[in-house]
Amino acid sequence: MTRATFFKRGALLAGVSIVGHAGYAQAGRDIVCSAISAVSHMTALGLCEVMGLRVRTERADSGVRILVAEADLTKAQPMLRALEKELQAIHDQYPDHIRIGYQERREFTCFS
Repeated sequence: MTRATFFKRGALLAGVSIVGHAGYAQAGRDIVCSAISAVSHMTALGLCEVMGLRVRTERADSGVRILVAEADLTKAQPMLRALEKELQAIHDQYPDHIRIGYQERREFTCFS
């Protein structure tokens, strides 16, 4: 199962961690994993390359983590909210393969 954890700073989304294999099909043939991967990578590129925001992206075989600098949180909301909506849509279609949660994020030390 894939777990998407959105980091919040009050009412604002501050980033997301997406880890795990959805388990819909074997790796390389899993349409749920493909959809999650595509929208998360598009979000990271949109935030960094299109909007020019300060974003820290960490990629690993097991997932991706996207963190937005505190100073850019307000500007990042449209992209992060779009990701949230799309992951929710994927969850609505494949509820046994993705879980979405939220966690308050108090530290932004990765940008110091």
